[in-house]
Amino acid sequence: MIGSVLKVAALSGGAVIALALGLVLSDPPRPKVGARGMNFSHSMGRSPHTPQPVTVPMRDGHGLQVRDYPGTGPLVIKMDWAGWNGLKFHGPTPAPGAHVLVLDLRGHGAQPGRRGDVEYIGQFGDDLADLIALRIRDLNHLPVIGFEMPDVVFEGLLGDLAATRYSDRFYVSNALRSDHLRDVAAQAPFLLLTGAGDLAFVADGYAPLMSQATDNGQFIAAPTQSHLSFVDADATRAAITGFFDEL
Repeated sequence: MIGSVLKVAALSGGAVIALALGLVLSDPPRPKVGARGMNFSHSMGRSPHTPQPVTVPMRDGHGLQVRDYPGTGPLVIKMDWAGWNGLKFHGPTPAPGAHVLVLDLRGHGAQPGRRGDVEYIGQFGDDLADLIALRIRDLNHLPVIGFEMPDVVFEGLLGDLAATRYSDRFYVSNALRSDHLRDVAAQAPFLLLTGAGDLAFVADGYAPLMSQATDNGQFIAAPTQSHLSFVDADATRAAITGFFDEL
């Protein structure tokens, strides 16, 4: 029985090898086609002002070669799949002002890794995902929120201490996480103080929201106090003293 199985396996393996050899022999490498092929003259005579590529690390450590044409408009990615490289696309983009990235795909250009090859099927897509994610993070310094403060703030001695806008990375760092009630549920006993007249936050919204996840919270809104004034209010001091006395 075992001998029969081995014989079938050997015959199957031989058939696969014969099929592969047949495909190779039936389609041998062809001679260069010279002038009858694609004309590369347009891509061979690039301007000396063409940006030098920068190396962008991919998830496996490969350095993807990317030429960066800065712009304030939408992100445009150009690539070539036909054996050449990103120099093919050095020229004006159909989207004026766009931020253009021209890349040498893995397996192409001056730093191909394995020329004409990838490590696994689907790696092109992973490279593009890595590139887009990296470049999106490059925009995190841009402002997304601005504060309109009264002139009296800037006219005073401490006017230069005001932060009038927040970047995206600051805002995201300061924001609640998506599963914020899980974070609330993990808190030790806490006191949350607000001003009842706070115009920046909904002072009476904390208790019904956070009490869904925990019984460890005390929620006090200092009467008649605003977003700034509640810090020094008598009711605030009394609440803090009482909280620590109970610990």
